[in-house]
Amino acid sequence: MLAQPPQKITIGAVIRALEGPLAPLPCASETRFRKCDECVDVQTCGTRIVMRRVRDATAAILDETTLQMVCNQVDAAKHGLL
Repeated sequence: MLAQPPQKITIGAVIRALEGPLAPLPCASETRFRKCDECVDVQTCGTRIVMRRVRDATAAILDETTLQMVCNQVDAAKHGLL
């Protein structure tokens, strides 16, 4: 049972509740940052810079997509409308 209507629940919120942070690496996380063991300088780490961009792009999509939107897309796909 949902606590809110599906048009108010984002996929990002669901993933965070079930799986934790969206970041692909702990050093790119906004809520559970953890420096990598081998990292020399967090501020200039190329891997972290790229993974922050990946995290931000992923969050932008998932936080703008609601359960209702996904249900609507599934229904459209079933009827050959996508």
